[in-house]
Amino acid sequence: MKAPGYLRAAGCSRWIATDSTGEPRGTPNSGGLGGPIRLLIPLAVASNYASDIIDEFSGVTWVHYAQAYVQSDDDTELDVDGAFADQKNGLCGAAVAGSVVLTTGLQTGDVGLRVLIHDSEPPAPDPTWEDVVEFPFTATGATVELVDFEGDVVCVIPLDTGDFRARCSATGMDEGHALDTTEEDEISPDHYLLEFWPHPTEPDRVLRTASALARRWNSTRGTAE
Repeated sequence: MKAPGYLRAAGCSRWIATDSTGEPRGTPNSGGLGGPIRLLIPLAVASNYASDIIDEFSGVTWVHYAQAYVQSDDDTELDVDGAFADQKNGLCGAAVAGSVVLTTGLQTGDVGLRVLIHDSEPPAPDPTWEDVVEFPFTATGATVELVDFEGDVVCVIPLDTGDFRARCSATGMDEGHALDTTEEDEISPDHYLLEFWPHPTEPDRVLRTASALARRWNSTRGTAE
């Protein structure tokens, strides 16, 4: 018998809650066990991209203290305060080369997150994303990893050593913040899209701010008004 969990559908863009038999819990627009099937990452995002896209990961990431991380060197020390030094945005701290501190709305639990890699700059973010920031990322080690709060590797991000541009798009941050902590097998209403493409180092910038939480972090950790 399987433990309840999540089933990834074709295209790596949909995760469905499953019961102990591995079968979906509930159906779209139904009130079955586990409630309606929910899309973790909006499918509309995929339609914006050409064939140069690599859909590296689409699933759930466990966060605590509203944080998850990207690391490109095991020796890189995470510096949460220093990560946001001299930045405009307060959502993704990338001031320390080789690492990124990702901020979520949810305090503790599982959030939906997707990682995409591009050969060049992707199109403008889909309107469904409420909060969007861009920042420089330098891969300083041979392996780049998405890491949860406990240090467990969520996925390997296949980037060569060098300079990249990254974009983090979020939706539902206020709702995730209000929920605070998810129950077992529950997924937070806040979802994230993390994208990378080769690009010379440029300062970070805030592209879009709709949630009160993002506005607060951008004005306190960062310098965005």
